Amino acid sequence: MQKNNGDFFDDIDDVKYDEEISEEITPAPKKKHQNFIYTQISNLGGGFIYYSGLLFTKLFRVIALPFVFLINFIKEAKSESEKISGQVGKSFRQQASDFNEDYKSAKKLLRSRKSDGRKLNPFSMLIKFISLAFKRHKTFLLHSLNYALPVLALVVMLFVIRYYGRLNLALSVTYNDVNIGYIESEKVFNEAKDILEERLTLDNKETDKIVSLPEYKIAVVKLNELLDSSEICDRIIENSDSGLTTACGVYVDGKFIGSVKNESDASGVFKSVKTDYCRKNDIDEKNSDVIVGLVEEISYVQGLYNEDTVLDSTALKNYITKETKSESSSYTAENGESAESICNKFGITAEQLYALNPNLDAEEGIKSGTKINVIKSIPFINVTISKTETVTQEIDYKTVQIETDALYKGVKQAGAKGQKGEEIITNLITFVNDEVISEKVINRIITKPAVDEQIFVGTKPVPMEYFTFYGVGEGTFIWPAVKAHTVTSGFGYRNLFGATNFHRGVDISGAGVLGTPIIASASGVVEKTTAGNTGYGYSVLIDHGGGIKTRYGHMTTAGNTGYGYSVLIDHGGGIKTRYGHMLAGSIIVNPGDQVVQGQMIGLLGSTGNSTGPHLHFEIMYNGAYTNPLDYVTR
Repeated sequence: MQKNNGDFFDDIDDVKYDEEISEEITPAPKKKHQNFIYTQISNLGGGFIYYSGLLFTKLFRVIALPFVFLINFIKEAKSESEKISGQVGKSFRQQASDFNEDYKSAKKLLRSRKSDGRKLNPFSMLIKFISLAFKRHKTFLLHSLNYALPVLALVVMLFVIRYYGRLNLALSVTYNDVNIGYIESEKVFNEAKDILEERLTLDNKETDKIVSLPEYKIAVVKLNELLDSSEICDRIIENSDSGLTTACGVYVDGKFIGSVKNESDASGVFKSVKTDYCRKNDIDEKNSDVIVGLVEEISYVQGLYNEDTVLDSTALKNYITKETKSESSSYTAENGESAESICNKFGITAEQLYALNPNLDAEEGIKSGTKINVIKSIPFINVTISKTETVTQEIDYKTVQIETDALYKGVKQAGAKGQKGEEIITNLITFVNDEVISEKVINRIITKPAVDEQIFVGTKPVPMEYFTFYGVGEGTFIWPAVKAHTVTSGFGYRNLFGATNFHRGVDISGAGVLGTPIIASASGVVEKTTAGNTGYGYSVLIDHGGGIKTRYGHMTTAGNTGYGYSVLIDHGGGIKTRYGHMLAGSIIVNPGDQVVQGQMIGLLGSTGNSTGPHLHFEIMYNGAYTNPLDYVTR
């Protein structure tokens, strides 16, 4: 069926070329379903154009009916497409295959003709091939365009949206007949004008206005073409005909004070101010432990400034060192000061003083120690000196309680004593005009750790079977005599047997109290007992070594206390209690025993220097005697 490639283009310039190609390429027959789709597309387009023509007369139909038709079309197309999608795809693939074979055949024939040395006219051949291809494959090409054109249109639409999405409406600013840029709104130009006016201010005296009115035009620009107020300010200055020069603006706490030729000159002036201060106050500026600074914030802005604002280094230094400024402060009135003397001291008027202190009464005067708000004059530039100071400081110890089952519940016993530690503290102290304004700890080194003070707290259950227990009171101390409640002799000086002496405690007695229980007023450890429970009365026990001891009993006195049988209890924290004149042989505790509040320690008696049955009760704190009745109630 295929001809020899060498004969395909023999009559390339004649009509036979079309005939030969026609014999080789047989167009694919049109399918019924293709005609149906094209018909539907044509109906859709025609209906849309027709109803669009009635836009102003039949608005409802223009909007509603095409969409109704479109919905019906989609329903029908969906139904038909399910039937013919397979056939359409097969037909399209067949046409594409045929078109590709034609292209390959034509390419081979062209190469064959060229190899034979025949003269070729590529442009003419290309036109004829394209014309024949459209005749033979019209259906395929149109079908391809149906898909390609919407995709191309979508790409173009996205490109347009993206391009114009980057554009913004802006104002084109024309100043002195020169376009100086684009701004977002007129507000940006006004801000630039404010910046410019601030740059052209010195000593609070405004220079001549140099800003003329601009012209605005609306323009569409990209975001990166918009200028801010600072950039517009520079362009205004560049296009102004006033006397301006490039300089470095000097700002103190954000306030413009003047300009100098360059930043190095300006910074050198402020550096010399710090050096002069250190030299005057004998401060080594090179010392690594000293930091020299300024209270005020100094900033430099390079730009264009009015020539009237430009200062040389000497003029700038004279200005910042000789000028002063006012600052509100608090002052404590001293004895004998009046409103007039305070006003003279700070150089303010009486009206200013009372305006700053509405609580002051002119008729009452000013009392010593009164805090008063005043306005004082301070240097325009203030030097700060920050230096480190090292001090050795004590570290207080902590008191910790340690539970132990070696002590009964309610008993506390002192353990290791607390010891203070030491640390080296490095402080950074900042001075302004020889006055400390801040102090900050920057380093701590502990050279001697503190030792905690220990208090052992008993957790061991009280063995009730070994002693009589009379309960625990609510306070620190409870009444020590169970049956006796009468105070027969109080605390302090008294006359006894014709002599005046100091009674260190209280005597407690009552009817029928001989042999009644005496209890521990608070928990603690028995420090000492006199006569004990041996029945020897007042006695002394001497250890002679080698296991030999001697005891001397039934002596007439028990030291020089006159307490007879007695018990001394240590409650910790420097607090002790004494129980005297107890019944001979009734003491049931020994030194070192732990007792709890309410525990019986012996019986009430009349031993020692006693005129009758009673209990002598003392409370001591760090060796000093106190009135027991201040701590116990009957």
